[in-house]
Amino acid sequence: MCQSQNSKHRTNPERTATIINIIFFNYLMVNITHDSKICGGKACIEGTRIRVIDIIERYKILKESPEDIAEGFAIDIDAVFAAISYYYKHTAEIKESIDNDRKFVEKMRKELKAPTIYA
Repeated sequence: MCQSQNSKHRTNPERTATIINIIFFNYLMVNITHDSKICGGKACIEGTRIRVIDIIERYKILKESPEDIAEGFAIDIDAVFAAISYYYKHTAEIKESIDNDRKFVEKMRKELKAPTIYA
């Protein structure tokens, strides 16, 4: 009885190879890049100007689903998941970048509110 049960559960190597090939060819590789010429060197989805911060703000702050984010940016959902994964692996870097952006915005607001004296 044990022998017949084992024979039922054996895998067919040809079938396994086909399944692996199908999965491999359907896999989309999405990279997160840093390029000083794009978005000031901040982490972006490769081939776009979409920053990881942009994805994370919509995901964590606005509570949008990955599907809605992908649709809103007109990108593949794999890119959204790559950005979310990058955030969780590099949380300190992204939080520092968000803080620097906030400081820059505050500075600009103060400068715009201050009276300008022309000589």
